[in-house]
Amino acid sequence: MTRGPGFFISPRGEIIPVETSHIRTVIKTPDLFGVSIGYIKSKYTKLGEKTGLEGKARDEILRGVLRNGWIRLRRHTNRYWSVQTGTVTEERIGFVRRWAREILTGICGYREDDPYMVVKMEGLEDGLVLESTVEELAFGIRIAISHIKTKRSPGG
Repeated sequence: MTRGPGFFISPRGEIIPVETSHIRTVIKTPDLFGVSIGYIKSKYTKLGEKTGLEGKARDEILRGVLRNGWIRLRRHTNRYWSVQTGTVTEERIGFVRRWAREILTGICGYREDDPYMVVKMEGLEDGLVLESTVEELAFGIRIAISHIKTKRSPGG
């Protein structure tokens, strides 16, 4: 499976590129995300999975990171940008708006060439879903808001 570019946005609004997968980024720099390598390994061991596998342990670890204020972004090639966080807040929407402005001109070695690419932002804990385009987010034009009833896993 070919992955599009990915990023994290920290609880302070810092944009962090993801080289391969989001879980690999957390495993590589656990302190940055407020977790320990012991915690990560224990999650994988508890669920009988190899460390780094994109399975249930990964979902639990990423959900915890997002619950602590992080934002996960991934571009699904020729489809849309997926943006996930624990809960959608005005501050986090502001961080995503800033990311949208920066991605249009280039950030961390990637530039979004399609300003009309859809962006779907989802709060995994509150079920809030916002949909817009990169351009609309970047320039504060509009955001469509809806609610969902099911809680999905990060990247699901």
